[in-house]
Formats: sequence, C-alpha cells, structure tokens
Amino acid sequence: MQFGMPWKLGCLVGGTIGAVVALLCQLVPPYNVLGHEFTTAFCFVSGPVLYGFAGLFWRRVVRATDGAGHNEQLHAVLLVMTVFGLVMAFAALVVMGLFNEFRHHCYFGRGMLFFWVTWLPLAVLMSVLGIWTSDRKWGWFRRPAFLAAVIFTSFVHDWLQVESGVRPVDLLIGVPLGFDQRADIYPPYIHLYQRLWILLLAGALWFTMGWRRSLVEASDTQCILRISKWTALILWGLVALYGGSIRSYGGIGWGYGKLHGTLSEVHESEHFIFRYAPNGDASDSLAPIERYAEWNWKRLMDTLGIRPEGKVLVNLMDNSIIVKELTGGTAASAAPWVIMLPLDSALSETMYHELAHALDSRSAREHLSKTQAFMEKLGRLKSIMTFEMIFYRGRFEGMAQAFSGEYAALPEAHRIQAVALAEGRLPRAWEFMGFDGFRRIREHNAYEMAGSFMGFLILEYGMDKMIQLLNSTQDYQGVYGQDWKNLDGKWRDFLSKIPVPEEKRTQALENFDVRAAGGFNTSCCPKLGTWDRPREESAEDRASRLWRSGDSAGALAMYEQLFTETAEPHHRFQAAQILRSIGDYQAALELLDALQTGQGVTSADRLKYAREQRLCLMHLRDWERLYALLDNWQALEAEPGQDTRRIHEALRNESYRDAVAVMLTTDDGYLRRKAAEDLANRFPDDDTIAYFFLTRVSARLYPGWRANAIGPVQRAQLEELLLLASARREAMEQLAQNLQLFATRAISTREFELAERIVELIRDGSTDPIQLHWAQVTLARITFEREYALAHQTASLAPNLR
Repeated sequence: MQFGMPWKLGCLVGGTIGAVVALLCQLVPPYNVLGHEFTTAFCFVSGPVLYGFAGLFWRRVVRATDGAGHNEQLHAVLLVMTVFGLVMAFAALVVMGLFNEFRHHCYFGRGMLFFWVTWLPLAVLMSVLGIWTSDRKWGWFRRPAFLAAVIFTSFVHDWLQVESGVRPVDLLIGVPLGFDQRADIYPPYIHLYQRLWILLLAGALWFTMGWRRSLVEASDTQCILRISKWTALILWGLVALYGGSIRSYGGIGWGYGKLHGTLSEVHESEHFIFRYAPNGDASDSLAPIERYAEWNWKRLMDTLGIRPEGKVLVNLMDNSIIVKELTGGTAASAAPWVIMLPLDSALSETMYHELAHALDSRSAREHLSKTQAFMEKLGRLKSIMTFEMIFYRGRFEGMAQAFSGEYAALPEAHRIQAVALAEGRLPRAWEFMGFDGFRRIREHNAYEMAGSFMGFLILEYGMDKMIQLLNSTQDYQGVYGQDWKNLDGKWRDFLSKIPVPEEKRTQALENFDVRAAGGFNTSCCPKLGTWDRPREESAEDRASRLWRSGDSAGALAMYEQLFTETAEPHHRFQAAQILRSIGDYQAALELLDALQTGQGVTSADRLKYAREQRLCLMHLRDWERLYALLDNWQALEAEPGQDTRRIHEALRNESYRDAVAVMLTTDDGYLRRKAAEDLANRFPDDDTIAYFFLTRVSARLYPGWRANAIGPVQRAQLEELLLLASARREAMEQLAQNLQLFATRAISTREFELAERIVELIRDGSTDPIQLHWAQVTLARITFEREYALAHQTASLAPNLR
C-alpha cells in the first residue's frame, strides 16, 4: 500500500520538527528544561502538526485506492501517524536530554512522566481528528476551522475552571499555569482523569469511523462490523459515564462540578460568597472568617479608593491536601474574583494577599455592567493565557505583597531591602520585575523585593498612578515617565534613607541574606532540582552535606581546605561553628579572632563573628576575655538593642553570670526554660533576670491558628504575660510578635476588650514604627468588627420589629 510519503521521509520530517521545537525552546527559559513548560509548548506545536499530517496521509490513501479507503488502510494510517508522532517526541526528548546532560543538569524524572501522560492522549486525539475530518472530505477551510473550534472548546473549559477556582488544566496542552517549575511536578489528579477521558474519546471516535466505513464497504465482514459497532457504543458510554461521574459538562469544565460538589454549602456576606464542606473544620470557623474577609475588603478598598460591585467567591478547604486534590494547586491561590484558601490561611495575611490578586483585574473601575464585566474578565484571562502573569510575575505578586507586607503603608516596612542595599546584596529592580526575573530569584526573596518595589511606587507616586499601571500592564514608561533604570535608582535612593537600628540590621541580614539564601539562582532549574551526581558535587556542597549528616571532622577538614583555596571568610566561619558545636572552643576562638582582623570584612560580618566569640567565651567561662569583648562591642554595634544590653548586664553580674551563661548557651529548650525559672526564683526582684524570664519563658506562649476560644489554662498564662509585660515595657520588642498573635485570636473570638488591652500595651511600650502601625490597623479592625456585629444584630432584629 502506498501512503504518498515514504516511511523514512515521514520519520525524517517528524524527527526534524521535534528537534527544531526543542532547539527553539533552549532560547527561552524555563522552556529549556523538561518540565510543565516544555510539555505545554511541545503539545501546542505538535497537536496541530499531527492533525494536519494525519489528514494529509488519509487523503493520499483514499486517492491511491480510488476513493475506497478500507478499514485496513484506516488502521494502517493511524499506525503511521503513531510512528510519526513518536519519532517527533523522541527527537525532541533526545535534544532536551543532551542539553540537560551537558549544560543544565536538571532533575526531570517526574517531568518525563508528566510529558508522556500529557502528550500521548493528545497525539492520539489529534491524529484521529485529522483522519476523521479528512474522511468527511472537508476542504481547506473547514478543517482548520474545526481545529480552531476544538481549541476554543478547550479554552472554554479553562475558563470554567478559572471561574470556579480550579487551576486550569487544559484538555489539549496540559497545565498552562504550571510555569513556575514547582518541585512537585507530578501530574495533578484532575490532569490524570482528563487524560484518560481524552483517550476514551479518541477511541470512541476511531471505532465510530470504523463502524461507518464497515457499513459502506462490502469487503468487511459482519463480524468486523459488529466489533466496530459495539466497541464504539461501549466507548461512547464510558465517555459519558466517566465525564458525568466527575460532574463535568460532557468533559468540559473538568473539576468544576467536583469542587462545588465537595464544597456544597454556600454562605453569602455583603462582598463574599463562601463555599465549604458541610461537615468540615472550615464550617466551625466560618463566622470569624467572614468578618475577617469583610475587614480585608474594607481595608483594601479604602487603600485603592474604589468601590467595585460584585462578590468574591471564597472556596474554603480544610487543609492543603484537599486543595491539591480539588484544584491541582498546593496552597492558597486566586483568580479574578475567586480565592482558594486552606483553613490555616483564612485568618492570616494570606487572605489579604489573595484578595488583592482577586481584585487586581478591575481595580480601576468603580462600576461595571454585566457586559463590561464579562469583557474585562475575558481580557484578564487572555492575559493569563498569554503567560504575562508568569513571565512578569513580579508585577502581580509585588502588588499583592505591597499590601499584605505593609510595603505600601510605611517606609520602615522596607528595612530588609534597605539592609540588603547597604550590604551590596540587592538585585536591580528590572532583574526580578522584568521578563522571567521572578523565577530566577529564590521565591521568598522575590516576593519581598517585588513587594518593596511596588510599595515604593505607591508611597512615592500615589495610588492613582499605581491603578494606571495595573490597567496598562507593564507600561512603566507611559505611567511614570521613566524607564526601569531610573525607577530602580529612585527605589535605591528611597531605601538608602530608611533608618535601620543596628539590632534590626543584623536580624534583617539573618532573615534575608541574599548571598546565602536568595540572590539569583545559578541553576537553570532551581525548583526542579539538579541531579545528585557525586562527580559534580562541589566541595562546599560536600562540606555542608557532611556537617548535616553528623560527620563534623570531615566537614571541618573540607571547610579548612576551602578557606586555604579560596580565602572566603564564610568558609572559616563555618569551621568555627563546627568547632564550637563539638566543644573545641579555644580552636573556634582562634579562627574567629583571625576573621575579625581579616581584610574586606563587613561590619555586619564582624558583629556576627563577635556573637559567636561571645558564645565560646561563655562556654569557657573566660570572663576576662569576655569583658574585653563586651568593652569593644560598641565599636561593632553603635546602638545595641535592649536584648543585647540585658545580656551584657547579666554577664557582668558575678552573682549569677554562670547561670546566665548556661541559659544562653544551651540548645536544649527544656534546660533553657528551667535555668530561667531557677534564676527568677533566686532573684525575684532583679530587673535583668525578670527580663530574661519574660523573654525566654513567658514569650514562648503561642495561641495557635484555630479560631475557637482561648482555653482557661492558656488564658491564665496570657494574663501573667500581660502583667509582666506591663511592668517591664523594655521587653516589648521581644514580646510584640506573640502578643500580636493573641490579639488576633481575641478578635476572632470577639473578645474585643482583651484585644484592646494587648494593642494598647504594645502601643504604649513599643517604639518600633512597624509595631505601632500594626497597633493602629488592629484598633481600626476592632472598631470595624464591633460595628459589623452591631449591624448584623440589628438586621436580625428588624423582621421582629416589623
């Protein structure tokens, strides 16, 4: 039988197409490694190619057989297309594998699984559709139009998923919003269910076509006719049954029905629609979640200065496992006017962050008709589907983080970035805000830096300009009249003027050390991970692994060798830490002394070394050398914080300095607590000991995240903590974070007087602008909650009054 194109030529064409696609993907990260991104791109290209070539093959077969085209030729063409598609796929994977072997070294074992699970059903479906449309003798216009209709149907499917809060899992190309190289790259359940349904659909179409051919071909036996007929009927029944069991609309909107079926209870407030499971944990916490959501709505609307109509859908799930099962995501997420939240995030700043995302799509318009709203949502989805949200993720995440991280509220919120700038560790704005920049920076730092930059734009140029930017997408030049370089320079000038106390500076460096935990990733695939090949393991990685595994001697030798080869101070500091951990304090001090006198060491590093020296000297009880270090401390830290001053006071008191040294050097939490309690019992009237008891023992009280009432035992502990804190306001910097958590819990349980006591205590005792801002916002929230409760109480009484 002649197919019109020899097998060898067909394989050459398929292999060339696959290789070219893979080569082009090497030019655009993150398509250059085998993950969700490459799979989506390859499916986008190979699907139409297979559709077109399948029709071409079948038309040539029909012409070669004078229009007959028997069943045997039908199956042969599908076999040819299978080989053609497999050659194309294998060629692409060979190219991707070679680049990965010699350049990227990414781990894509699960990415390979995702590729085949996604691509094979698509290849079969497109081949069947191509043969089917050609068999019906459709012309050059109707066949592309049919393919466009199929793509549009898949687009509608994605639309329904986005509207309900499900992460889009496209019927054709897979996961279009998987463009973040998540390490958890296994196909989500929704995706697996879809792929099986597509295979069933392709089989049903194929055997229906064979049935139709058998009806008109006298050469086919009744047995072949019956097999084709009953196979087609059975497969169509499975397509309908399987699609209906997942509560989709004939296979469209996959996951929509299951999500709404699981979250079957609906509750509405003024601006929100809450969906939740009737017997789940979320149902017990619905009232405080509703009030908190309404508070965040008011807070965001007051900030933006708009009053949009409509309600935000909030899908509340009991935990992150259910989020993954129902939506394909792994944590809280948002789409236009839809929020997906696990319960443990519903009463946190995550709610505020995701609400900012949900309202981002029409932030500049106050009132929209239904037609306008639909067109804007369509435009927003188009923006998502063209991957702008992925490649310019800094704009979207930065906007939400500017609100939830208070970057848009006060300059002091930018302390971490100010410290990073001062230490020369802050990337340029266009690097993480520009094309593909967000992906190449470790995620935590990317969020914070993007939030700082967007917050700076709001503080410096006002909210009106920001709203213009939201609607113009990425037109910074048009909105601000300046390019990236100028805006970055002004951002840095803004950061350079932010005062940061020495103690806060050190804390910021520890929490946001760009060198150690967050500059740009040198790896091509930071979230997929790299192959664990010993021959490629760096000496520093090996030293770190040895230390983590407990081989202190091996790690110490490696770090000493590294310092000899590179003269990098942090290698010697790591060696000093290992020596202290194994009890060789004198040797650790020798290394630290050498570091302090070294060249090119920053002030922040000198302070870090001094703290390590202080620990070693406390272990040795070498008070003479320790006091010499403390005398020189002001040269390292011009304005030591309250905690540092108290530590130094305690270490100079001979009556209890040994006990304090034990408390400060032990890594055992129980021993630390017991030492602090013993000191408090021995010296009940000593302010310094009372401070340590307050900050090392009482401050460990934690309320948890549940919205149920504060228990009697915890309440008694809290009252003791409040009493001690009110008497010693100097400890407020250490206590504020825990007290804030209790105030938030008290508001959730409508214990407003308790919350006000805590807020007033922080406001009166703290000098930190961030804590004072939190106190102001929390008092406003308490006022809102009281008014909200009163309004609902009045509304419930109104029918009885009538």
